[in-house]
Amino acid sequence: MENFARAVAHRIEDDRVIHAFDRLVLIAGPRMLGLLRESLPDSCRPSLAAEIPKDLSHGGDQAMREAIPSEVFFH
Repeated sequence: MENFARAVAHRIEDDRVIHAFDRLVLIAGPRMLGLLRESLPDSCRPSLAAEIPKDLSHGGDQAMREAIPSEVFFH
């Protein structure tokens, strides 16, 4: 699980460097979210708009949209 979290964090950093996103919302189960938080470089932190400690892997797109606070979209 730790290796996967590091790989995801590395991909997020790569995407940040090429400006693939403006704001980042991390959605993961509590344990994975903690591992991602530990693995994420400091350079990504300003882009982090929200962290949602929920496993929504079986909920589909609608569950993810509902989990993201609306204020994340207005900055």
